[in-house]
Amino acid sequence: MTNPSSELDAALMSFFIEVRQRSDDFVGLADRDAAETMAQLLSASRVREVAIATAVANRYLVDDDDDQVGDTAPITTGGREFAGPMLHRLGLAGLLRSGGAVDAPLLATQTAAYLAGPAIPLRRFLVLDVDWDLAEPLMLAGWRLWRPSRQDWNALRPIPHAADFAAQPSFNPMLSFGRHLVLSAEDHDAQPIHNRAFWGLFPSRVQDSPAWAPLLCLNLAQDTPVMPVAEYLVEHGRSAATYQESIPTTFVGDGRV
Repeated sequence: MTNPSSELDAALMSFFIEVRQRSDDFVGLADRDAAETMAQLLSASRVREVAIATAVANRYLVDDDDDQVGDTAPITTGGREFAGPMLHRLGLAGLLRSGGAVDAPLLATQTAAYLAGPAIPLRRFLVLDVDWDLAEPLMLAGWRLWRPSRQDWNALRPIPHAADFAAQPSFNPMLSFGRHLVLSAEDHDAQPIHNRAFWGLFPSRVQDSPAWAPLLCLNLAQDTPVMPVAEYLVEHGRSAATYQESIPTTFVGDGRV
């Protein structure tokens, strides 16, 4: 029996090869238009076919359409859509037409996981409005208090190998300086997100936050109030949903950091 994940990786590799071989077709096109053209290739159709089958096998983002008439069987789909907007948004189109080096097996593995799973735990990240020295990560009431580096944030982005070409950054650029402390923890109730980032109501009080217990500990430990200035729900390497971003800009010397 063919391994569905291996079959999806192979389909993606064929797509990458076709895009590179037909690079002249994308000359003069904006990335968005080039992505739409890529999504119409025959190899892209094969990716979509295998991605749905793999996602269904993995029970990943599976949707059964029960609104069928009579005895018609429900239509079952799964995973995320492999289409032009996705290729543009996540940087795949930009990377493939850049002419730069592409680690095709790595890109295939990351893209396959994004499209079809299997499921992995989601984690919640709360960025704090403090810049304390922290020698090593601490555990507070089930949450990890730590200082992620640029590399840590980059690894969390959807399809990290292509993320430098993404239409928009997954996280606030201020975080790339690695100066912010973060509370993070696995969210056992969260479900994978299809293709969107969204803005929700951001708690204005410590007791309303999902991390109220560690935030209370931090606020009791010193006089300066500690509040989150950004919150993300992250499926490592696949999606990053933004609940709020209000990270202040700090001036150091003559420039912004």
